[in-house]
Amino acid sequence: MWNKSVTELQFHLANLFPLKEDILHIAGKAGLSIANLSVSDKGIIFWYNVLNEACHQDKLDDLIAEARRLFPEDEKLAAFNSVLIDNTQEANLNVLKDLCADIIREGQFTEALPLLEEIVARSPSGSELEESLVVRFANIHRHQQDAEQLSGSRKARLLRLLESSKSEMISLIQAL
Repeated sequence: MWNKSVTELQFHLANLFPLKEDILHIAGKAGLSIANLSVSDKGIIFWYNVLNEACHQDKLDDLIAEARRLFPEDEKLAAFNSVLIDNTQEANLNVLKDLCADIIREGQFTEALPLLEEIVARSPSGSELEESLVVRFANIHRHQQDAEQLSGSRKARLLRLLESSKSEMISLIQAL
């Protein structure tokens, strides 16, 4: 579902509504369950999560309508609706890689999976590196879970391992 038009909408909404309070308000008014959203302090990532959820719940038009209600004079926003979003134009692979890297840095690994699958599918070397990505993803998940259960120096060590694993995964994604 993620394509060039949705990416443009994401960046435009992040410019208009960069604060998470505004994003939550718009998402709630559009009928999205706020409890299901993965919150981020970075507007661009939060908008990715909101748009992804809106697409899954078939509420993209409602979300756009609420944003238009708040910015009726915005011509670019007026051009978006789910019918006009061109599903044939793929989002730029580098944009997807950067977004995926940002989401991983934020620790929102589940939200990164659909993007990662898209990147692997579209990358010429994706199938060769898929197993390595899965192993790194599993390591990140394990380090995160273990760190949540520990304290003190053992927790600090695991958090360093987690950051190192995230960096390795991001480097691998950028190499695709």
